[in-house]
Amino acid sequence: MVADYPIPHELDALVMKMLAKDTVDRPSDITDTRLVLAGLVDQVSIQTAPPVLTDTPQAQNFHLQKIETVTPIAPHASVYPKTGTTAPGTQPPQKSSVPVSIAMAAFALLLVVAAIVFFYLPDRVVTPDVVMQAPEDTQKELSGSNSAAPGLSTVGLAPYELARLAKEREQAERVVDKVLVAQSTLDSRGVNVWAADNYAVALEQAQSGDEKFRNKEYATSLIAYREALSLLESLVQRSGDVLHESLESGQAALNSGDSTRAKESFQLGLTVDSSNVLAARGLRRAETLDEVTILVRDARRFENDGNLADARDLYQKAKDLDAEYIAADEGLARVHTGLANARFNQSMSDGFAALERQDYAAARRSFDQAKRLRPSSGAPDEGLAQVEVSTRLGDINRYRVQAVNFEKQERWKNASDAYASALKQDPNLVFALHGKQRTDQWARVHGEVDKYLDEPERLTSENIYQAALGLLEELQAYPGKGPVLTQKTSQLQEVVRLARTPVTVMLRSDNETDVMINKVGKLGFFETRELILNPGTYTAKGTRSGYRDVLQKFTVIAGQNMLPIVVRCEEKI
Repeated sequence: MVADYPIPHELDALVMKMLAKDTVDRPSDITDTRLVLAGLVDQVSIQTAPPVLTDTPQAQNFHLQKIETVTPIAPHASVYPKTGTTAPGTQPPQKSSVPVSIAMAAFALLLVVAAIVFFYLPDRVVTPDVVMQAPEDTQKELSGSNSAAPGLSTVGLAPYELARLAKEREQAERVVDKVLVAQSTLDSRGVNVWAADNYAVALEQAQSGDEKFRNKEYATSLIAYREALSLLESLVQRSGDVLHESLESGQAALNSGDSTRAKESFQLGLTVDSSNVLAARGLRRAETLDEVTILVRDARRFENDGNLADARDLYQKAKDLDAEYIAADEGLARVHTGLANARFNQSMSDGFAALERQDYAAARRSFDQAKRLRPSSGAPDEGLAQVEVSTRLGDINRYRVQAVNFEKQERWKNASDAYASALKQDPNLVFALHGKQRTDQWARVHGEVDKYLDEPERLTSENIYQAALGLLEELQAYPGKGPVLTQKTSQLQEVVRLARTPVTVMLRSDNETDVMINKVGKLGFFETRELILNPGTYTAKGTRSGYRDVLQKFTVIAGQNMLPIVVRCEEKI
């Protein structure tokens, strides 16, 4: 259906702008839309009288006022679709009314506009109660109802101009908000300490914007505010550089020993950023810098004098005050190395001294300590190797001395054992090989002699007696016999002689026992009887009728007095 009244050009342009495909072409702010709609409502109310409306919710939402009469528009050519064209000067009707279809179409169009506002531009809506009129204070200010400020008059301004002024004012206010944020940030970073002049210039620029804003020169106030914001934001950015430079300057001052400059630099850093860890730590170091510097200076003097222990203590005190002071850390490491070297050298000296006096256990302890102090050094291993060689040579020499002494004492078995111990240290020792062979031979001879001397009764055996005679002949041929073996040889000769010397033996019986002795024969009945027997072992046997037989074994030893041998049968059967 064709509308009965043409759509206003401003409304048509606003709708097309809202429906633009590219978001950049759409209205940038809800305020512009509200002002345009408010201007359109004013135009409609001037040109035509709307129909009488009831207090419906739709009417309340759009703030449409009930108007029964209007002032006619000045005569001009108008085209109306249903009535045709009226000639100029034609008197319009005294009372005009808009058809219901036109009113309904306009109302529907307003609903479409409202829907576009709320659904296509939700992020532009400030509050859910947005109306299609400009804010009351803006309306009053832009309508010129109040007294206009110098240099600006809004009387008779078109709706677009009113909207532009409102937008410029709102843009200025937004920039002011950013100016206040930047100002607060700079105040918290102590800008008056490091950029007071530049900060004052920025604030003066902002105050200049305030003057222009009060004169409703919104465009020029916006320029002033933006300039102030630019200056403030550059200072905010510069604050980071100030912090960085203060930290670098403070560190350089610490390294050069300038405590005053270090304190100033780190204090500036804390002014810019009160929570900065590096600045706080640097300030603490700067407060102890003078004391640390004195301690390190005295420590170096002790170190140069070779008093490493006192130097170590002073370096440690300086490090306790400032763990990051490089000179203290390097000095402490240097002194520790020097002390370790001194202990190492002392341990090596003690080891060689102990080695010289043949205290091999002490030498080994000293070289082991040196190896713990410097594991990478080969010197302690060489010292330990010398200890092992010296210990082995010392043991060999000790065994050799022992063997010689045992030979002098004719303790051949002990001498042989000493030579055997030396051969365990080195199986190729010539003196030990010859010595063991010699001492083993003498030990065998002494052992055989000792066996005859310890058991002379063995000589009663003819074989053993002949062996003893052969040993005596061998001993006679031995050159260089010692006094011990010479004495033993004499003792063996006597034992051999006595082995063939008869011995008187007394026998006793009861004259009722028949006695017989092997190697002698039957002796018969007697009470006492003497026999002359050669040394040896004999067995006497006694028999008696009605009694158990008895056997009596006895040994005749040369040179010994024997008790009487009793042979009696006394146990009845």
